[in-house]
Formats: sequence, C-alpha cells, structure tokens
Amino acid sequence: MASTASDYLWSTIEANRASSDPFDNAITRTPSSELDKDAFLKLMIAQMQYQDPLNPMDDKQFLAQMAQFTSLEQMQNLNKAYSQQQAYSMIGKTVYADYVDPKTEEYVEVSGTVSAVTMKNGEAYLFVDGNDVPLTAVQIVGDYTSDSNQLNEMRNHSYIGKYIQALLMDAEGNVTGYVEGVVDYVKQNGSQSVLVVGNKEVFPGEVATVSDKPMLIGKRVNYATKDADGNAVLVEGAAIENVAVKDGKAYLVIGGKNIPIDKINYVMEALQYVGQQVDYSSVSGAVDSVTVKDGMTYMNVGEKEVSYSQYLESIKE
Repeated sequence: MASTASDYLWSTIEANRASSDPFDNAITRTPSSELDKDAFLKLMIAQMQYQDPLNPMDDKQFLAQMAQFTSLEQMQNLNKAYSQQQAYSMIGKTVYADYVDPKTEEYVEVSGTVSAVTMKNGEAYLFVDGNDVPLTAVQIVGDYTSDSNQLNEMRNHSYIGKYIQALLMDAEGNVTGYVEGVVDYVKQNGSQSVLVVGNKEVFPGEVATVSDKPMLIGKRVNYATKDADGNAVLVEGAAIENVAVKDGKAYLVIGGKNIPIDKINYVMEALQYVGQQVDYSSVSGAVDSVTVKDGMTYMNVGEKEVSYSQYLESIKE
C-alpha cells in the first residue's frame, strides 16, 4: 500500500486513550479466584472460632489443615523465587510484551532490552525502555528485529479479543472506511495476516489503536443539528453509532445522521474529562458533557463551552 493507516489516522484519531463510558458510573469488582496463604489462614481461624464446642474439630483434621497451610506457603514461596530467578535471567535480553497499563487502562506494546528488575507486591517487573513490564506479559524473549516475521505474527495474534480502531484503505492508500470492534480471530490470506472483526476484515497495517474497552462507538455526546425549519437544535446525550468516512472526511453517525468532525481523537480525549475539573481562561469547574458542532469538539462546564483544541494547546504551554 502507498500509505499506512497510521499516517492518515493520526491526523484524525491520533493518540487515542481508551476509557470507560463516562456516563456509566457503575463500579464493578472482580473477585479473586486464588486462595492465598492469608485467606487460607483466615478460613482456618474462622473454622476454629465458630466450631461447635460440643463437637470440636478433630486433632487429626486440624493437623491435616496445618500441613496443607504449610504446603501452600512453601509452594507460593517457591513460585516467587522462581519468578525472581526467571526475571533476573532476562536482564540484558531483548523482549516483546503486551499488557494493559493499570494507570491509563491503555493497551501497551513494549519491545526492547531489559535493563533492570523490580519486585512489587511479590510480582516481578522488567524495566524496558522506561516501562515497568510485568513478567507475565512477556511474549517473546530472544534476538529479533522490530520488523521480524516472528514479532509481527505475535503482535497480530495478540489482537484477538481486543478492541481495535482501523481505517480501511485501498491499494492506492485512500481511506475507504472505519472499523471498530473486537478481533474475533486472525486468518492467513496467502502470506498476509488478516484480522477478522465481525464480518469485516482488517489488515494489521490499518490498525491504529488497540484497547481492552470500547473506544468511540457507544460513547455519548451532544451534537448540533437543524430541524425541518432550519433552526439550530442541540441533541443531548446521544450515542455514537458509527464513524463514516466519505471523500477523505470523517463523520460521527448519530441518530442516522452524519455529523462532521474535524479530529476524531479530540472527541474521545474530551470525553475522558467528563466529571473532572478543568481550568481554562475564565472557565473553572467540572466538565458536564461534550458537544460536537460545526466539526469542532467542545467541553461543557456549566453553561460555558471550552474548545477542546484550545484547551489542549493551553495545557501544552
């Protein structure tokens, strides 16, 4: 292809930060499926504390549980020591890893030489080109170049189950469409890998953003439109249904209408500020919502609007 998706995409979708739906304030909790030694000990103490005094725990049963506890602790210590040894053995080696950064919730790909190892809460982390990479995220260890077939194949298959954003392009490098969704599987088309998203196919070179969460489709924004009489109307809290690309220009598809947008990534970035405090010029307060009108993105703070592009420039200074 004459051009890659990234060349075009960063002018419209550049540097997307994946975030949860700011209109969804539900807090979820994922329980641990692992029974560590602390949990095991608490269970045993509770069992002893609430045992029937007329039918107390049998001594042999108690000793058997203590033996299980000791065995569990020794196994965990052995696993910890093995992880440390494995991590230290990677110092000076080249690794490729992919993981979700817990601070930004962004999907991260890291490739480089391990220069140090740190331990955090019993877990080994590798220091690779300024990144703390979990040992468990390492996919490849060894000698390879950034454009090697091995690395490309590993990267392509790591997309499975992840959300991607991509602009479909023809052989001349012209943008023909937009795809966002979960990669179901990877198939081979001759020597070329193809990512399958629903009923659409995406070449790896067309992928610009990868995340563990939806990025744009389904997010809610306000948008300006006109009624049958040509009067300006503001529609609030409407869900983005899709992104349309026509004649090289991008549009948000909302309520069946194509709403022109200058830079798609500005919409996604601005949505992350909903509920957060911003200070710009004479405006100060929490962002209530995001509005798209005349192709531009605005953050709404009370009854005032802040141009996201202008706000972005102000915080860069």
